[in-house]
Amino acid sequence: MIPGANLAGKTTVNPNCAGSIVYNKGTPTELDISYVADPKSQRIFGLVVNNGTVASCMLPRVDGY
Repeated sequence: MIPGANLAGKTTVNPNCAGSIVYNKGTPTELDISYVADPKSQRIFGLVVNNGTVASCMLPRVDGY
């Protein structure tokens, strides 16, 4: 992944604040990410769920996007 890259995409957040998205910009293969959105901290906590991959991410809210 490219640090600081501006990306656009679309996902749906379920009523339980969980969702999933496919990320494939700047990576050799696509990454399937399951996540949960925390409305209190305005952050998204994700986990890559591809076979053989162990990675997590935390995405803070950025105003203006």
